[in-house]
Amino acid sequence: MSYDVFLSHSHVDKVWTRDLYDRLATTDYNGRMLRAWLDERVLDPGNLSSARELESALDHSRRLAIVLTPASLASHWVQHEIRYFLDIRQADNVALIRRRPCAVPEPLVNSWLVDWPESAEGGEQREKLLGFLRPAAGKRVEYNHRHAVRRAWGEARVQQLEDFDPTPTEANRALLDLLLSYDIADLDEEGLALAGFDRVGQSVAEMDASEGYGVRMVLGEFLAVAALRNAAYAQVAASYVSRDIRSEARPSFLTVRNRALAGKAGPPSTTNLLFAVARLGSKLAEIDPSRVDLSTMAAVLHRLDQRPVLGRQEHVVAIMVGRTLGKLRNTALVDALLHALVEWGGDASHVATAAAISAAFDDHDPVVFYTEELKRLALDAKAPPIRPPLPRIARLLLDPATRLRRNTRVAEDVLRSRDDFARAFGAWQPNGIWRAIVEAPPATKLENGPLVGTVRRVTLANMESFADRLGPTDIACLTEPRIVDALLDGAGGYLIDDQQAAAPLGTRLRGRGVRFATCDRHILDRFEDCSVLAMWPSPPGLLPTGFVVGAG
Repeated sequence: MSYDVFLSHSHVDKVWTRDLYDRLATTDYNGRMLRAWLDERVLDPGNLSSARELESALDHSRRLAIVLTPASLASHWVQHEIRYFLDIRQADNVALIRRRPCAVPEPLVNSWLVDWPESAEGGEQREKLLGFLRPAAGKRVEYNHRHAVRRAWGEARVQQLEDFDPTPTEANRALLDLLLSYDIADLDEEGLALAGFDRVGQSVAEMDASEGYGVRMVLGEFLAVAALRNAAYAQVAASYVSRDIRSEARPSFLTVRNRALAGKAGPPSTTNLLFAVARLGSKLAEIDPSRVDLSTMAAVLHRLDQRPVLGRQEHVVAIMVGRTLGKLRNTALVDALLHALVEWGGDASHVATAAAISAAFDDHDPVVFYTEELKRLALDAKAPPIRPPLPRIARLLLDPATRLRRNTRVAEDVLRSRDDFARAFGAWQPNGIWRAIVEAPPATKLENGPLVGTVRRVTLANMESFADRLGPTDIACLTEPRIVDALLDGAGGYLIDDQQAAAPLGTRLRGRGVRFATCDRHILDRFEDCSVLAMWPSPPGLLPTGFVVGAG
């Protein structure tokens, strides 16, 4: 995670700096809250294991704010922070908040100075500091962008051809350009980059199930283009799944109001955003399989499993996710997930698994694009060929002893998939026991799950080597206290010690909305480096469970 400002201070000014942090954390910046770094809100209590805990935060902070007092100038740690920051940034990226009389050090004479004496109310000083921290702020920037996106979405929806006609339209191209007109990697523009997709997601969430097949396909392709440009857009898909959870319980006031203004009665569909996320996975699997967030795909199925009835729309989404997994089958990671879906999933998971195993993807299977840029990216891609399913997953569909075959509610889907398998791949012999796969060590709690990926055991010694190279299918297993998890931002999930769940580490992970599981220490030590894990949420009162495949 990147920060707008690192707050450097002496312990003498801790209470005042904590108050400043709280104020900054509730300050809007073009569609998001300002992100400040403060040691006591981020670091575990106790002595630092190394200066890297501070330095990693400075690496990820574009501004340094120093609470300037005689005490801070005498502080060893404040001086270290100043020296380190000036090695990687210019002095004009430093704000000096002078609380008590003292001279400005020579290296900082070109810094931004805010005289904020203890006796001052602080209104004028606060505005000056915010002007430094939010250089591109505007009162109506986010509103104007959301309004422009809403208008562009309306044009795209009007011009969308028949729902099953994938011909790209000029209006769709204009909308995509608008959505990607802000850079999610730029802190000044990050909030606006996300706000556009949030506004489109709101519009799609307001639709009925019977309308907008084409626009849902388009939104999924927009998400794919965005994810291929920058992996940070993966959070949009995760947010869409979360929005589905909220809308199923109770549609938002905004959704109800907008539907009423449009003359619509009744509740909106709760599968529209899940549909778009499923389309995202399908297209990424064809272009760059490494970008497919399998945990998010599993989360879509888990949401559908919790529905009392698997309706027509839910069935379509499950099939789409299944075909995505089918394009990635025969890897330990995806095959372990398919085993987990059969053993612990519900109806949607079983429908998806049957589709994943039986899909042949032959020349008669059309490849459809609603977005010109995604079509171009697909033509340039060199995705690996899709091979027939290995016996270890074929048996999930064909062996009468599997839970999938015993699920009478999806018997029609299973029978159809078995017939498809026989036509495409021939007869199956009753073999294919996958002895390498075993039940995973039991976690204590799973948050924002499911959790699917390759375990990477991270230590204080090797955390630097993992920095910035973990992806959505990597699970960072934090084996020691005080590992700098900010270095591991790209990971798709985390395994942490139970004792860290209520500590700053657990608070940080929850605040970021990431997936993680907590385990007893001796259980955590049983997860091997490079092993494959598919962890599945369990009903209330039961421990999360799943499958694991050894690194060998």
